[in-house]
Amino acid sequence: MTRQWRLATFNIESLDFKPSRAAGFEARIIALRPLLQRMNADVLCLQEVNAQRVPGRKERGFDELERLLSDTQYKAYHRATSHDPDTGNASDVHNLAILSR
Repeated sequence: MTRQWRLATFNIESLDFKPSRAAGFEARIIALRPLLQRMNADVLCLQEVNAQRVPGRKERGFDELERLLSDTQYKAYHRATSHDPDTGNASDVHNLAILSR
């Protein structure tokens, strides 16, 4: 018996939030979320995922990626993200994220 699965890749073009561009960011989330959901991927590879620095937190995190994936099937997927080889932490820009069912 053969089981088919779906692999999708998507460049989210430096997904990041800046207060000065809040309305544009919300519009991107509204546009991107249904596109990702329609892909219905078993494995989703995302490119250009920026990591945010939050006051009081030592390392950058993928807060805006979390925001994008909330209310989607991908929120519960296993996740692997790229990290800077020198620091072991997420880079500020252009990280990769792999989400797997």
